[in-house]
Amino acid sequence: MACNLMHSRLPLAWASSFGACVNLLLFSAAPVHGEDEPRRVLLRISQSVMDTVERLPKYVCTQTVDRFQYEPESGKTQGRSCDDITAELNTSPGKRRRSYADRLRLDVAVSHDRSGADGEMYSWAGEGRFKSRDLFEIVPEGAMSTGTFSSMLASIFGADTTRFSYSGDITIDGRLLSEFGFRIPQESSQYSYVFGKGRSQQLKLGHHGVFLADPETSDLVRVVVHTSQLPAETGTCEIARALDYGRVRLGGADFLLPTEARLYIIHADGTTADNRIHYSACREFSSESRLRTGPLPEADQPGLVSEVAPALPAGLPFRLVFTHPIDTATAAAGDPIKARLKTPIRDSSAKVLVPEGASVGCRILGIKRFYGPPKSGAARLSLVVTIAVETLETEGISTPFKAAYVAGPGRFVKPTGPLSARVDIGPLDRSQSPDAAVFEFWDADPDRGVESGLESNWLTLAR
Repeated sequence: MACNLMHSRLPLAWASSFGACVNLLLFSAAPVHGEDEPRRVLLRISQSVMDTVERLPKYVCTQTVDRFQYEPESGKTQGRSCDDITAELNTSPGKRRRSYADRLRLDVAVSHDRSGADGEMYSWAGEGRFKSRDLFEIVPEGAMSTGTFSSMLASIFGADTTRFSYSGDITIDGRLLSEFGFRIPQESSQYSYVFGKGRSQQLKLGHHGVFLADPETSDLVRVVVHTSQLPAETGTCEIARALDYGRVRLGGADFLLPTEARLYIIHADGTTADNRIHYSACREFSSESRLRTGPLPEADQPGLVSEVAPALPAGLPFRLVFTHPIDTATAAAGDPIKARLKTPIRDSSAKVLVPEGASVGCRILGIKRFYGPPKSGAARLSLVVTIAVETLETEGISTPFKAAYVAGPGRFVKPTGPLSARVDIGPLDRSQSPDAAVFEFWDADPDRGVESGLESNWLTLAR
């Protein structure tokens, strides 16, 4: 799979917040340590990286993404050149305010062929199965990236068209590291930028960057990738990615995997997107960690949802109460959340099909925090939490459960005569699931927690 970026030279303010990156970007050549010439050191590093890429077993990691958007204090800067915008960010990094933040937690399964091209599949963390959809279907809005696990490395170290340079050795936290530069032309790049309405456009990007590696162990430590001078139609000035690598134990052997990453995008209107990514719980596929790309089997298995119980009729109303609080400091889209029936589910004859108090498994689909300017008398949207229903537990068996959130007035028969009724819907957010509950909190602390006991009305759907 190509290395993809959604909606570069690193701004120095961002680089300094990423530890050693500031040394990496400002470093001037120093005397070579040791007797090996840089070409031999680079060859050993390249062989070590590609050996890891080619030997990697199928594995899955949990990926937590904190996404932030910033705006200039003076407002958006339409009409200014990218050079002016990036120069201002470099010289006055504090002159911007956070306007938006959210957090995602996903599982990513990785398998690849001998060439190192990734096959990445995504699901919400702990969902237990991987469907035939890519990351951008699960997360349809905002900046995201793929190709982190091995195709990024394969495109740099496995391609004959990459040009390398040596900048010298540098000591970081008492560890001697060698710094190399690289450049990949657009015509041989595997690095793509997806943009435009509905993510309908894709552009292959030439890119360049630097990496740090341990010359003694040949272990890669950090890679920073830059892309600038993008076409005007992308609405983007610069893109930067930084990835930290470490040894991870899989199946009794150590492999080079990403541990942390950063994605930074400067837009042509002066806004910036800043993603901070952490990888954890990487494990090899096993009998306890199975990869499934189709529907679950009907037989009930430990840790899996049973499909045996009959589906409920559609259109039956019920009320839910969420039994656990949501701590916005730690919660993420993808996290499960528990609820229970506040009212029983009854059929058309009032017969109880599911009793009051039955447990309902839900999933958070979004936690969006909005940081607006000081209050000016108008209400300000601060926090939006989106939740979908997934499972219903009856008699100790958990089964798939589909339901639609009921908010505000329902549908009605259009009246005849001179008087008419009209309900304002407003613009559509096409990234939202039509059946999920969207809870909006106005004029509140965007980092507030949501207490347990939140109630909502729903209707059953056919599954």
